Order: sequence, then C-alpha cells, then structure tokens
Amino acid sequence: MQKLSFFKLPMIGTIIYFLISFLLYFLFTVLYFSYQLHHPFTYLSFRDIGERIIVRLFLETLWLFGFLSLILCSATINMVNKTNIRLLVITMPILSFIAYFIRLSIRSNIIGFGMFFDILLNIFGTIISLLFYSLSAYYLMKFFGRFFIKNQSPFVITTMNSVKIHFILFLVFNSYILILGYNLIVNSFEHVYILGTKQYQSINFFNIFFVISLLLSIFSSKKNFLCAFKKIQYDKLINSSLIASGIILICIFIDYFFMLQYMDKLYINSFREVFNLPYLIFLLLLQPLFFCLILNIVTRRYFS
Repeated sequence: MQKLSFFKLPMIGTIIYFLISFLLYFLFTVLYFSYQLHHPFTYLSFRDIGERIIVRLFLETLWLFGFLSLILCSATINMVNKTNIRLLVITMPILSFIAYFIRLSIRSNIIGFGMFFDILLNIFGTIISLLFYSLSAYYLMKFFGRFFIKNQSPFVITTMNSVKIHFILFLVFNSYILILGYNLIVNSFEHVYILGTKQYQSINFFNIFFVISLLLSIFSSKKNFLCAFKKIQYDKLINSSLIASGIILICIFIDYFFMLQYMDKLYINSFREVFNLPYLIFLLLLQPLFFCLILNIVTRRYFS
C-alpha cells in the first residue's frame, strides 16, 4: 500500500531549502562585508544581518511550503520515499541559488521618494520578486517531476483531511501576506521618522505583539473550517487570504501613520508619553480582538 501524505514532502523540501539558503546567504554576506566594504564584522552587524536573513528566509520558506504543497499534489507526487527525498535534495539547492540571484537583481527595499511612494515601489518589487520566485519553483519542479515517483492514483481529499488541509494552507498564505505587509510598513516608517533607542524598543514590542495577535486570530478562526471539499479550493484560499490580510494591513498602516505623525508634531523623543494609554490599550485589547473579528468573518464566509 502506498504511503501518501499531503504535507510531508513539502515540509522536507522547505527544511532543505531553508538550511541551504541560510548558509548561502550568510556566506555571501560575510564575503561582501569582508572584502568589498572592508567593514569590520562586529557583533552588532552580525546580529542585524542575522535577523534580516532569518525574517526574509522565513517568509520565503513559508510561501514555498504552501506553493510546493499545491504543486506536488497537482502533479500526484505525494509518496514519501528515498527517491523523492533525494530529488528534493537536488532541486531545493538549485532553487535556493536562483532565489538568491533574484534578490540581488530586484530591489525590494527602496527608500527616498516619500513614504507612500516608497511603500508602493516596495510592494511592486516584492510582487515581481515573488512572481519570478514562484515561476522558478514551478518550472523547476515541472522539469524534475518526471523523475519523481508518482502516486498510482491522485491524493484523495476526504471529509477528514479536507478541513485540515484548507486550514493549514490558509494559515500559511495569510501569515505570509500579513508578515510581509507588516514588515514593509514598519520599514517604511523607520526610514521616514527619526527614531531613538526607546522608539525602537517600542517597535520591537509591537512586532512581538503583532505576531501574538496573528497567531491567536488564526487559531481562533480554525473552528470556522467546517466544509469538506472534494478538491483544493484555490479561489477560496486566495480570496480569503487577500481580503483578510488587506483589511488588517490597511488598519495597521492608518494606526501607525497617525500615531507617528502625532509624535513627530509634538517633538516627543519617547513613545511612553504618546503610547502609554491609547496605543497600549489598542495593542493589548483592540488589536487581537480586531484580528480575530476580521479572520472569523472571512473564514466563516468562505469555509463554514
């Protein structure tokens, strides 16, 4: 009897991709700082670069996991065996090299044209990078797909696994869009406003709380995944992820904009005077409630 799994092969592939990409990214970054810029590789620069590498690679790996799951399932490649794992060991390093040169060719951190224009340019650059990255993964898997051992029959979407599969895919794609969009917003604000040490500490706190709110809201919406489908609902996954994440990111942008504008006009050097009551109340109460409300409404509309 065939040993089939929807997520095991994509999970193995993304782990290989993350490890290879991290080593590749770290090696080239160290060489660049050491030989091109003659820059001393201090602990602070190492930590800053390490954080940026991990965030960027985490987002790429998150997207790859969902995308690879759909590609392998559509190609009826769900068998977990030595041959398929060996082929993933071959294909993932190739994709890692391609992705690295895509990042070098397409800038996704453009500044200097104004906050709104910077955000639009960064979104455009991110979409182009994601398009080339996805096409590279698709055609690479299509080329090597002939060598994989395929199922004798397609993976069966049943009443039991349909809910689990759609929830995991929604979690992956929605988290990817939200974290990516939030990262673009925060970076744009950091380049526009002159922030001190306390402001950066506050932003780090906001980042952590954003992730906590995101996880709470996603898992609170799990109860809405009740419909059992006979095949993967691509349109529902795309529409629900875009609508939910779009509404949340717009509200986060408006909130950050007005708060930082208020701080800038009053020439306040510490976030404490501005953020003690209104913003901390928003963070501690309204933000997770708002996240939960939006995601529950959207998932109930598409998957209940």
